Amino acid sequence: MTGFCNQCGQCCQRTPGITLEDANRIAIGLGITLRAVKDKYLERERGIWFLKRTGHFGICVFLKPIIDGNLITGRVKQAECTIHKFKPTVCQIKLCGMEPDKKEKLIADCRKTLNFKW
Repeated sequence: MTGFCNQCGQCCQRTPGITLEDANRIAIGLGITLRAVKDKYLERERGIWFLKRTGHFGICVFLKPIIDGNLITGRVKQAECTIHKFKPTVCQIKLCGMEPDKKEKLIADCRKTLNFKW
């Protein structure tokens, strides 16, 4: 059950969270420890771990955006994931273009696995 990716970066502004398996994959991919991933790239909100967001628009720390130049909207025209080869599972699913009810069910199911301990 996947949608498609048009590299707009919109889903990278509202990441639904990551699993411990995702964090381990990022650590291996970056060649750093799991602790370093946690300290540098993750934040916890209401018991769920998320990739840190950065900048004025709160985009994923791993997203390299191309902004449209409009300072009012600041919309991302196109974006590149710098951890594409080992990005979190929810990012691999490509929620763009997925039917809304399927997308919401998938996110709800995913959130059940996100409250892990370090």
